[in-house]
Amino acid sequence: MTEETPKHVKGYETNIITTFEKFKGIILDLRRGYPVYLYYGKFESVFAENGRKIVDILYEHKIIEILKENEIKKDKLVDKLPAEEVEKLKQQGITPRFYRLTSKGVELAISMTNMEHSENIIKYSKEMRVFTKIIILLGISTLLFTLEQIFLILFKIPR
Repeated sequence: MTEETPKHVKGYETNIITTFEKFKGIILDLRRGYPVYLYYGKFESVFAENGRKIVDILYEHKIIEILKENEIKKDKLVDKLPAEEVEKLKQQGITPRFYRLTSKGVELAISMTNMEHSENIIKYSKEMRVFTKIIILLGISTLLFTLEQIFLILFKIPR
């Protein structure tokens, strides 16, 4: 799950960049718990070495809020984490950062959802155009067959 796309991608290989899809999944997860739930390590676990940078960028852009050390200690949030995870973080010299979406982050999540629906609508409208063309062709062929039968009957042309 910590697999990342190379930083330099050739122009014709842009379909291998999956960062946005992974990012969208995390943001939508954060939205599900808004405003009650706090999260830690979501970006860090998915984006490996760039996770903390991503959290910093999102904080700078006011997409997420990061709890301060005193709030973490006051609420004893680290004590609520699984012991093996706390030990692993201590070995890496990392203190867990707890974060949640801000109202701007919720707006971003909603925009992502709307974008996904728009993409689906575009896909379905393309399929409907193809379906409509097939129906029109079937209708025209039926009409031509019917006209042929009418002419055969009217002019008593033997088959």
